[in-house]
Amino acid sequence: MKKFVFFFTLQIMLSLSAEILAQKVKADRLIDSTAVWSKGYVELEDGQQLHGMIRYNKMTSLLQFENGDISKSLTPSTVLRFNFYDSSQHKMRKFISYGFESIKSRIDSIAQARGLKPVKVQRKFFEILMEFPTFAVLHSVGPINVLMQGGSIGHFSVITGMWNASNIKPPSTTYSQREALYIFDKRGRVQPLLLSYHSERDGLLIDGKTTRSFAKMTDVIIQQYTEPYFYQIDDWAYANKLSFEKTEDVLKMFEYYRTLIKD
Repeated sequence: MKKFVFFFTLQIMLSLSAEILAQKVKADRLIDSTAVWSKGYVELEDGQQLHGMIRYNKMTSLLQFENGDISKSLTPSTVLRFNFYDSSQHKMRKFISYGFESIKSRIDSIAQARGLKPVKVQRKFFEILMEFPTFAVLHSVGPINVLMQGGSIGHFSVITGMWNASNIKPPSTTYSQREALYIFDKRGRVQPLLLSYHSERDGLLIDGKTTRSFAKMTDVIIQQYTEPYFYQIDDWAYANKLSFEKTEDVLKMFEYYRTLIKD
């Protein structure tokens, strides 16, 4: 009986520990260290222009504006574009708000045969990382998803009178977020370039980070927009051990492309 009470108490402690852990870490994850007040400019969808102090939290996609007694919280649905000077990176950062057609509905042959129109994706903020004569490279991050799992220490068998501890699981909290690079061309089309899913697990016993990338067409898309320089870019990427499946490496390739078109 004492053993049963001990395990029951431990189960409660594990559950409470998971809840406390989740509440503590969740707040940390939602804090964007780059979200500081900076001088900037916001253009709203209705044409109104706002000049003052702005703060953008990329973790929550919330844009705040202040100027004297005026204070606003803005979302992608009401904003056309905004920019601000990032003192930590020593550069001007530019963002646009855009809602593009669902890729799934656009390439689905069944949907096309039925005459279904592409679905508009909900507008969101994109940062303009690089601009070239015929296209720009955009970046976006999705909201953070939180999955909390309580711990378990097995189960008590009434038949055998013994405790089965084969499925012991410590409590954990998993945070996941999607990151994406896009190509935005002169005709106003947005094309996904690289999708990455980041997952981070906080547990009492095990912590871990993983990243899954989907880049089967990344090299093909880059070739489409960087001809006739793509094979030079590809050779340079291979020599420098860069991957088409890593965001930071793809951005380095575009930086190299910039040097080629300047020559």
